[in-house]
Amino acid sequence: MTREQLLLKLEESHLTMQTIGKMQNARASICRQYIKFTPAKRMWDERLGLGKWRIIIMLVTLYITVSTPVLYYPVRILTFYLPVSISDILTYVAAVILSILMPKLAAKIHNLWARKMNAHIEGQNQRISLKNQPLVEEERKAIVAIKEISGKLQQIMEGWFPPDYATMHHVEAFMYYIRNHEADNVKEAIACYKADAHRVQMEQSQRELQDSQAEMIRQQKFGNMLAVGNLIMQAGTQNAINQNTQAVNDAASRTQSAIGRNTQAINETTNAIYYRKK
Repeated sequence: MTREQLLLKLEESHLTMQTIGKMQNARASICRQYIKFTPAKRMWDERLGLGKWRIIIMLVTLYITVSTPVLYYPVRILTFYLPVSISDILTYVAAVILSILMPKLAAKIHNLWARKMNAHIEGQNQRISLKNQPLVEEERKAIVAIKEISGKLQQIMEGWFPPDYATMHHVEAFMYYIRNHEADNVKEAIACYKADAHRVQMEQSQRELQDSQAEMIRQQKFGNMLAVGNLIMQAGTQNAINQNTQAVNDAASRTQSAIGRNTQAINETTNAIYYRKK
């Protein structure tokens, strides 16, 4: 196969792939127009109650019947001729029995409601199914057309194009290499593609390394700035401490001088008083 024939084959394959892509997009657009069915309500096993809610319903029922007079008074009225202790025991027994039966009763009530709702949902879903029927037919035709075009593409690429590279991206790359005389056959085009992919990977790795180094330098500069700031703060703190120490020393010196002057004045006054008495 000459380079010109190979280029024509690649262009035909590329055009067929574009057609398949457009048809798949059209099918996806059809699928987005479907009206969604309403899911049926869940039915509970009436023998087991409401599943994980069974224990909760039992405990709540037991708490209400034991801690409130909702069950005590009816039992007491029915057993008025019995001692109070017996009535209390019967109340607890009735509370336990009621807590066991309540989940089953709740399940039956829920299932009655669910059957009514599911009958309505079933009719609604049948109407939705009728509305979706034209879309189903359009999607079926689209699937058949996609299969036909896919079979045609397989026939076009059979025997000369590697299946692992049967994508639009690879076909476009091979067309570029052959059109620009970088390759004369598929094998050379694959080699060019691998070389470019390796080059792109190396450039990406180099950029990531440069970014990592730049980040390390930025963090190092930030750390240096913090260190310089700490040194400046320490120097300022030491200077303030020295100034405070000097001020304390000066105040102590002035106080000592004042004490000395006062002591001298007291001595002079004492001497004056002594000589005056003589």
